[in-house]
Amino acid sequence: TNDFLEIPSSTDFYLNGSFTIEFWIYFNTLPTSGNTGLWINSNDGGTQYMGIVYSHQNGIQTYDSGGGWNFNQGGTDGWEAKKWRHVAIVRDGNTSIKIFIDGKEEGANSSSPSGPNSNEYNIAIGGWLNSTQKGNFGGNYFNGYLDELRVVKGTAVYTGDFDVPT
Repeated sequence: TNDFLEIPSSTDFYLNGSFTIEFWIYFNTLPTSGNTGLWINSNDGGTQYMGIVYSHQNGIQTYDSGGGWNFNQGGTDGWEAKKWRHVAIVRDGNTSIKIFIDGKEEGANSSSPSGPNSNEYNIAIGGWLNSTQKGNFGGNYFNGYLDELRVVKGTAVYTGDFDVPT
């Protein structure tokens, strides 16, 4: 409860070109309100940020304070507790950023998305670095498991639908 992994700031997470963030996710219980922090890179006040959350209304959702990364899966169809799912967030240069769920494209933003490019903040996996961030994002802590979290800097590993890695 209220646990999360904190990663110190690093230029390794300065994701200003192509990248892939992927992971397996398993909810013990699905949230019924707000946003659940999965990957949050933010200053203490939550005013400069990029993030991946699970929204109780929109499924997987991405945010960035520059605005170009703000879009979502479009719903929660298929999400249920006690079921493993694969999630990939992929940016291909400056031309598109996509959300893949179980190997299928579920959301895209092709309007030359900016960011996320902040490397000066710590990263929280599965939660929030402080109560201000939690409040600004309408946040919940993640109740479940994340496995095989992988960040690939410089490569859009998936550009179309794919067979989920096993």
